[in-house]
Amino acid sequence: MTDYPMNLKEWRVYVWALSLDEVFLQANAINSMSFIHTLREDGFSPDEIEGVYRLFGERLLELGVQLPSRPTNGYLSYVDLMA
Repeated sequence: MTDYPMNLKEWRVYVWALSLDEVFLQANAINSMSFIHTLREDGFSPDEIEGVYRLFGERLLELGVQLPSRPTNGYLSYVDLMA
């Protein structure tokens, strides 16, 4: 069991409560295959996993932050995801 939100509704509440700096840091922190594996183990479907990433992308856009592109060790590009 994990100590983070367990469904998309909870993720939305969590992401929207983050400050600008926190949401940017978290968006980069979760950008990994290990995070995806954790979500899968917790029962998230592929669509729900994409939904978590989209929530971060939406929040970053709402805050007027330039979306992070794929970091060196990252899994996805938020720019491509939100295009």
